[in-house]
Amino acid sequence: MAETARLKALADNIWTVDFDFFNFGIHFPGRMTVVRLSGGGLWLHSPVPIDDALADELAQLGPVQHLVGPNLFHHVHLKKVKARYAEAELWAAPGLKKKRSDLAFDHELTPDRPQPWGADIQCVPFSCAPRIGEVVFFHAPSRAMITTDLMMNIHQCQGLMSRFIYWAEGAYKKLAVPRLNQFLVKDKAEAAAFAAQLIALKPQHVLMAHGEIVSDDAAQRAAEALSVFKPIPLVAARSA
Repeated sequence: MAETARLKALADNIWTVDFDFFNFGIHFPGRMTVVRLSGGGLWLHSPVPIDDALADELAQLGPVQHLVGPNLFHHVHLKKVKARYAEAELWAAPGLKKKRSDLAFDHELTPDRPQPWGADIQCVPFSCAPRIGEVVFFHAPSRAMITTDLMMNIHQCQGLMSRFIYWAEGAYKKLAVPRLNQFLVKDKAEAAAFAAQLIALKPQHVLMAHGEIVSDDAAQRAAEALSVFKPIPLVAARSA
């Protein structure tokens, strides 16, 4: 499938690459996000397989400098992508270094560690759900919120079972936090604070690893999806 993956521009200095895959018979419409940092280097979120054709497209944008494993589930392709980009720094979401001890991660995404892309991208860890270990990112220049599995927005998928699973998770044909993610939250107060922090960012785009990108009324739709965590106060995002 890698040969069909191609860059799609979302806004200035941010692109996406779609990559569908199947796991246990479930169709996952997947996505990698590419950001060109202010210094000119590329930041790859949740890397997908990169063939020579896609590598050529990336090379036209700039050198690949950072490879990000954004949660405990999006790491399958990191080893091969790191082999292609040996000089790129490999970043692990909390807990991923332990899970993938075969990978030589350079850094872990922790709140107390400054990142070299801090002028462009803000990190917000979903630490109240350690079994997911996700870190959400906010690209300030484009006002794009980049999530992995925190939210889904599945409108097209293959197979009746796939549609049933996304419907059961509450994320079929709407932007939503899947029910499993809600169940895995350990600290409701921390989840409420996390949601309030994301809502306050008032994104113009919401990207997720699985589902259609939200660019219409993104701030309000993100606030509505995150309201399952009962943030206090709930920001009136539509008024931004």
